[in-house]
Amino acid sequence: HTRLQGDWSSDVCSSDLDSLETKLKEYEEMEIQTGKLLDHPFLVKIHDSFFRNEKRGIIMEFCDGGDFRKLIESRKKKNDYFNEEEIAKYLANITLGLNEIHKNGIQHRDLKPLNILIHRVKDRNILKITDFGLAKNKYAPNSYDTSTRPTGTRDFISPERLAGNHNSDKEDVWALGCIAQQLCRFTDRKSTRLNSSHLVISYAVFCLKKK
Repeated sequence: HTRLQGDWSSDVCSSDLDSLETKLKEYEEMEIQTGKLLDHPFLVKIHDSFFRNEKRGIIMEFCDGGDFRKLIESRKKKNDYFNEEEIAKYLANITLGLNEIHKNGIQHRDLKPLNILIHRVKDRNILKITDFGLAKNKYAPNSYDTSTRPTGTRDFISPERLAGNHNSDKEDVWALGCIAQQLCRFTDRKSTRLNSSHLVISYAVFCLKKK
């Protein structure tokens, strides 16, 4: 996305609005409205949207560190392992953001490192969840509903969802566990206790249940 004045950015969709089907327009609108509804330190804030040259733009919070997937891939190439403190901190960021989403009656349904952006504050990385295009708001009956087929990205979809079961917040918790597993699997085993992955996942689930 492109940085504007201050801490806002612009993300312009490449699809021509004239070619969008009605359902896709509803899907796009739900992404914007869901993002505008949520306001939390670990969620990317959507401020507004606009039309320019028959394309839709989104004014959102600017995150200067790229997406979380790129960080994971970069660290892996350098054999720069995540330590337990980093893993716990990153999972806490994601968990608290996800908890806020669920408190507002929303399921993300596509949680993965690519949909998590990094905001740099001095020497710290703060993770913020973004991309609510596949989100489901139980308080909005017209929100994009794909309950008849799997929703999300293959490596992060829960077994229940693949089996065709109804949507649940637990799907997002499964995706959170997949992210934790990615981070822990890449951890230097020589410096990490055997139970570290269980500890951080248990902590994340505990935070989600505590409302």
